Amino acid sequence: MPLECRDPGVALAKLGWWREELSTLAGGEPRHPVTRALARAAADFALPREPLEGMVEAVAELVRSGPPEDTAALERHCARTGGAAGLVGAQVLGWRDPATLDAALACGAAMALVEHLQDVGAEARAGRALLPRALMARHGVRAADLTRVPAPEGVRAALAELGALAEGAWRAALARLPERDRPAQRPHWVLGALHLALLAEMARDGWRLTERRVALTPIRKLWIAWRAARRLRRAAARAA
Repeated sequence: MPLECRDPGVALAKLGWWREELSTLAGGEPRHPVTRALARAAADFALPREPLEGMVEAVAELVRSGPPEDTAALERHCARTGGAAGLVGAQVLGWRDPATLDAALACGAAMALVEHLQDVGAEARAGRALLPRALMARHGVRAADLTRVPAPEGVRAALAELGALAEGAWRAALARLPERDRPAQRPHWVLGALHLALLAEMARDGWRLTERRVALTPIRKLWIAWRAARRLRRAAARAA
């Protein structure tokens, strides 16, 4: 939403519409294809509505307040957005150990942090410098530096710090996934492998993410996903 709509008033109005749509999940009549699909899933899997409403509120807060104050605030934002998606996904995939829900939330938050890094250049060019203010100050970065080419050293250092944070978040989240639920939660496991590979590619490119968007090729994504899924299957077979 922040990238797609530059007018804060319009963005908040759209978010208000999404609040209304989410309120229809419990017996209403959704209008959007996404909420129609969610309504079916909510009925089939007893999906909680609170994380989805929290996601909308988190984006609204970002529109109203601008960049997060520090990395802790950014992590909280990612937990309320990507983490909510991870939590809902875990409900659909199935779980036996309640710890899986916390791990899935952590996986979703880590995913959101990586995606935030990946799109930082587009965010800056759209006039929304969403890097934490304290992080920018610590590395001597001004908002104008985020659109400079080549990227100043301070910008790349700040992004490298966020990259290390994202890598640590992903590794910790995957380690928290209970072994008994890892086969059911395979999409989170595969996403972790893909995002860790993406972070490694960002590092090899020198964290020049404000200059160009770093991405994995489709064939490389397929290869990484296949290997991650195979390792998971082998681990499950050994544990059986």
